[in-house]
Amino acid sequence: MDEKDPTNKSETFIVDSNKLAEVRTSLATSRTYLAAERTFAAWIRTGFAISGVGITLGTALKDTQSRWISWTMAISLVSVGIFTFIYAWHQYKNLYHYINTQFKNHNLISQSYSFNYYALTIVTVILVLSSLLGFFLMFY
Repeated sequence: MDEKDPTNKSETFIVDSNKLAEVRTSLATSRTYLAAERTFAAWIRTGFAISGVGITLGTALKDTQSRWISWTMAISLVSVGIFTFIYAWHQYKNLYHYINTQFKNHNLISQSYSFNYYALTIVTVILVLSSLLGFFLMFY
């Protein structure tokens, strides 16, 4: 009686449903990472557009009589663009750490997203520096 009956379907169903639940949880975690990356990309696109408009308007209005208008517009738009880059990175960082702490103890089939986290950090720093460089080169 101690031997398991191979025709017992209920035991195999329990094992299979547990495995299926783990796979579904792993897939949901991957979808959440990918959604966070898409949101990050949207915020970066928005910040890049705002900074680009600031640099373009500042350059176009550079030779006007009241130069302070071009400076004010350029400074404010590039600052908002840089703030958008930093905000996007901060939101992605928080979500990344939240997912890692919530699912740290689970034995899930998942891929490592740490490379994406570091790559997005580097991209954010480069975008901030390039926006600042574009702003300073605008007036020379």
